[in-house]
Amino acid sequence: MIIIREEVEHNICWQIKAGSSCFWFDNWIQQGALWYVEENNVVEEEIEVKFFTHQRTWDRDKLLSKISQEMTDYIMESIKHPLKECTNDVAWWMGST
Repeated sequence: MIIIREEVEHNICWQIKAGSSCFWFDNWIQQGALWYVEENNVVEEEIEVKFFTHQRTWDRDKLLSKISQEMTDYIMESIKHPLKECTNDVAWWMGST
């Protein structure tokens, strides 16, 4: 499974529940991993999606500190923020059957 991980990762989309998905490397924005989609970003560390929320809403300033304004706007308008800490994020297969 580890051997084919890079091949199948592009076909997995993460539905945010607790926000435990990796901000940079998991496809939780349904467009691909942020490290790939966002240009000119320096990935400094592995951080979870929930780091970019405050009181159950997206923290615009934190998002803007790492990604473009366009991507920040997309996330705030299109992606539900983490809801429950006790529920794991859910992986969905997007490839063919």
